[in-house]
Amino acid sequence: MSVRPPIIKRLFAQSGNRCAFPMCTTPIVEGETVLGEICHIAAASAQGPRYDATQTDEERNGFGNLILLCPTHHTVVDADLEAYTVARLLKMKAHHENGVAAVPDQQASDGALLILDNSVRSHNQSGGLTAQTVNAGTINFAGGSAADDRSAKAVERLWRIILDLKSAFSDLTFVDTILTPEELNGYFSGAASHPLFESVGVYRSHDLVIEKMKEANFSAGERERPFVSPRLWSIFWCIQAMYGRAGTLYALSFKDRRYDDWRRDDGIEQHLRAVLPSETVDEIKQHVHNLQNVLGLLESLFTEAARHGRPMSRC
Repeated sequence: MSVRPPIIKRLFAQSGNRCAFPMCTTPIVEGETVLGEICHIAAASAQGPRYDATQTDEERNGFGNLILLCPTHHTVVDADLEAYTVARLLKMKAHHENGVAAVPDQQASDGALLILDNSVRSHNQSGGLTAQTVNAGTINFAGGSAADDRSAKAVERLWRIILDLKSAFSDLTFVDTILTPEELNGYFSGAASHPLFESVGVYRSHDLVIEKMKEANFSAGERERPFVSPRLWSIFWCIQAMYGRAGTLYALSFKDRRYDDWRRDDGIEQHLRAVLPSETVDEIKQHVHNLQNVLGLLESLFTEAARHGRPMSRC
């Protein structure tokens, strides 16, 4: 039994066209492109996460057991079952749906049709639907030369965005590498000064982060998502989120007059846990790694995923 169209419409309408994960602003549908994914709170099959044998098929594919998430946060909640229990996801769903404005009826119908048109069967949660920007019936990723060529171009374009982000935020990563959190806190609080601090003074403006992201043309990455694997896309998304969020935290540090350490930021931690082993994330939180080191690690993961992964449907 699959998710029925009226349920998808209701789910999309009550999502406010946003990922339900706290503080995430990724749209579910943007223009004609489906960016979100349908996540079963309790899995649709015994092999999936949080499976509940007492549920009927209707309950498993019903509105109350479904939540719309972006690919990164879908990965997050399915990778950490101890943290993301059924109870927590139900609370997350209710809080999100109660806090956003419902999508108008016609827009909800159009969005639901797009999700249905761009849905593929999930392997790990059989019977469930995973919304994708790729329709498996129209794009062949079985290894044809045209598909392989388009995939290679997508990877190259995403890598260019990563390099542009690296250049745009080089001032931030340089200061983070040279100075300790204690020294940075002294600067933001006004208790200390250092010539290096002046290079990050531009982050007093919140608009600067947006300008740097636009300068790197990060939004163009969405057009390449259908042609890369979910793993590679998650890593790319994590990298751009790291730059954007770290820059925003510097802006907040000027406002709060104290250093908002990116290692202690819940948003960054969730992105990292989606692509890195838990022990590595724990090391990062303990200040074992600086920002440039972490981004270098993510870049290595990206190139590894690019070498070994062909585009495929998300599990």
